[in-house]
Amino acid sequence: MRIAVMGSGGLGGYFGAMLARGGADVSFIARGSHLEAIQQDGLRVIGGPDPFHLNHVRATDEPDDIGPVDLVMVCVKLWDTGDALRVMRPLVGPATSLVSFQNGVSKDTYLRAAYNEARLIGGVAYVATTVSQPGVITQTGSLKRLVVGELDGRRSPRVEAFLSACVAGGIDAEVSDEIRRETWQKFAGRGHKRAREHYSWDRAAEGYLRLAEQTSRGERSGDSLFPLPEFARRTETAPLPRLRSWATG
Repeated sequence: MRIAVMGSGGLGGYFGAMLARGGADVSFIARGSHLEAIQQDGLRVIGGPDPFHLNHVRATDEPDDIGPVDLVMVCVKLWDTGDALRVMRPLVGPATSLVSFQNGVSKDTYLRAAYNEARLIGGVAYVATTVSQPGVITQTGSLKRLVVGELDGRRSPRVEAFLSACVAGGIDAEVSDEIRRETWQKFAGRGHKRAREHYSWDRAAEGYLRLAEQTSRGERSGDSLFPLPEFARRTETAPLPRLRSWATG
């Protein structure tokens, strides 16, 4: 499986390195001193129970050097998505699929605006990593989990192929038939955690619930960036009761 990692920092660099170690044909799109270090000395993963060094890594800041691949993993920061989608077009051929492992429920909205939805695979990543120095990814926690799935919930050969590549690389990966739900659950968890870090209990509950409730009713202009899936609009499965419980402790 030919894979291109668009954004080779802590997230993309780590999972790309794991995939490459497992035998996948992985190319890394990076920039600056991080790219120079990877090109000169390869890519190192340290900090976890199984550090390793990939001596020979295909890395570039010119996707034209790589050409079309089977799968593009979009791992840039969410605010860099627009630029990334323009830059990565040489990676996308007639049979190329795309999966975003970025944070936020708006991530796939950007991909849909640039590519046909049939190309998209849903993805959620859980990992604690950082670029500790150019060419070095440091794992700062034990979590290294990827969840993928077709947006319509079906099983498909492309998802199974990616799952096999992940397993071969030692990644804790799984296929979900409700990948939209997985995306929202991560979003809710991150919002809850950050609210508690920066605000009092009362302010966290009040602010987070106001955002969630306004978004669910479509009262915010940002509703198009936070599209609620059908399960979230149904009373019996709506996430708001869980959010209220989490926010208030």
